[in-house]
Parts: sequence; C-alpha cells; structure tokens
Amino acid sequence: MKVYFVRHGKTEWNLEGRFQGYSGDSKLLEESFLDLESLGEYLATVPFDKIYSSDLQRAHITAERIADLNHYCKSVETKAGFREWNFGRKEQKLDFSAISIPSSTMHLNRMWPSSEQICSKVRLFHKLLHASSLL
Repeated sequence: MKVYFVRHGKTEWNLEGRFQGYSGDSKLLEESFLDLESLGEYLATVPFDKIYSSDLQRAHITAERIADLNHYCKSVETKAGFREWNFGRKEQKLDFSAISIPSSTMHLNRMWPSSEQICSKVRLFHKLLHASSLL
C-alpha cells in the first residue's frame, strides 16, 4: 500500500506570512490553481482507492482538484480530524516575535504538537484505513 500526503496550495495568508493552523482558512491564490492543475495531471493515473481531506477549504479544494483529474477516484472524503493542529493564539498572527511567551515555557512542545497529538492523528488515519477495508 502507498499513502500520498499532499500539502494544500499556497494561500493569501502564506503570502502575508500569517500562521493559519486549525482555525485560519485563507483563500488559495490564483497561482495555486495552476500548481494544482499540474499536480492533478501528475497524479491522474495513480490508482487511489480513497482521497481524504480536512474540512478546511484550502485543503478540500486541493483534494477536489486532484480527484477531478484522477482516473480512479473522483470523490473526496472530508474529515475534520485531519485539520492542522490548533496553535491557539499563535494562529492568524503576522509576526511570531509579537507573541509573548515566557522564556521558562519556550520549548519545542509549546510551539509544535506533542508526540501524543501526532500519534492521535496517526491513529485517526489508521482507523479510517481499517474502516475502508484498505488494510
């Protein structure tokens, strides 16, 4: 079994340097649609059994474009659990240096997901594979 992970197309907030995360859902840039067209054509002959996406528009539109051009799988299954991690007050900010975080708490686990959060996403993905009879 092969699993493909695709990042969403470039958004307005990417261009502005804003951090999107779980709650930010900026629109895709026009140039992203050209990139998605190329990616969809590249993946057109990959025999996908399923295509999953988070419910955020930037991810769902990306997945839909791939599905539209794919010869095998034409639909996208949306799962809110596939959203990016929630970074709370860090989301939608332009400049991370403007975020006040006490130096005593500034370590990797405060900025990025914990190993348990990562494992939770992997378990969800594994559960979906089992439910789809793909394993």
